[in-house]
Amino acid sequence: VWRGFPLVYIFVMFVIVPLFFLGLSALFEEDTKGFKVLGSFIVIVLALCLAYLAYWCAYQDGQQKCYTCMSTRERKRKAIVDLPDDMEFLKARVAALTEHTGLPEEEAAEKDAGEEVEA
Repeated sequence: VWRGFPLVYIFVMFVIVPLFFLGLSALFEEDTKGFKVLGSFIVIVLALCLAYLAYWCAYQDGQQKCYTCMSTRERKRKAIVDLPDDMEFLKARVAALTEHTGLPEEEAAEKDAGEEVEA
């Protein structure tokens, strides 16, 4: 799948999620009603988001969409990495075909076209 997934997973699960829950628990430890209401609101929103995520994965083909997205990212990354080698191969192949067919070189063909335009 996508090569960057393990790094993103480790960062999210071991940095972002613990910091989120630490902040959430700090909201409930405050003695003011406002912070407790805010914490309760965040818990409700989080529960709704997790319920929607479960629904999306189970009934809207979310797992396949995630896999397709990561596969597409990896394919693009590979294409960008392999592009210089592919270009060299294609240049060599075009040169070999040009030599085999006896087509004029680009510079000579451009010169001839330029002379015809001037005349």
